[in-house]
Amino acid sequence: MKALQDELAPALKAKNLDIKWVGPETMHITLRFLGATSDDRVAPLLEAVQRALEGQPAFEIELDGLGAFPSDVEASVLWVGLPDPDRRLSSLASQVEKSVERLAIEAEQRAFRAHLTLGRFKKAAAIPELLQESGDRRFGKVLIREVVLFESLTKPEGAEYRVVGRLPLLPEA
Repeated sequence: MKALQDELAPALKAKNLDIKWVGPETMHITLRFLGATSDDRVAPLLEAVQRALEGQPAFEIELDGLGAFPSDVEASVLWVGLPDPDRRLSSLASQVEKSVERLAIEAEQRAFRAHLTLGRFKKAAAIPELLQESGDRRFGKVLIREVVLFESLTKPEGAEYRVVGRLPLLPEA
């Protein structure tokens, strides 16, 4: 994804659009954002998600097209899409959600939308041309082989992620 960021950077700079790129080492697919979670809930959470993932094999998913949140004319986030025609990623997110709900953690209100964040604009940006030019490009595949629980620490220079637990999937079927 670093090569894609490097490719996109000049076009964004030419339009005076300031973006903070996500470092390759911190790129991840968010299955469920939990928000503030007390330390005493972490172990039960990991156990519940581990039970839900039993028997789940690793799988590949395409990286396909660019998009933006909340829209292409007021973009705050630039992302790569993760089409999920066989719903394997959506199923994984659903399993995680059910595990979380069993622990009396409030249900997620937003629908799961699979994406990989490339960067965050410092000010809302209009990028419809960029998305039209790159919207149908394929960027390869990625192997989903584990679910990781991260603690996100907000700092002035950006989010810092600390691994709290790793839950491996079975070897690829």
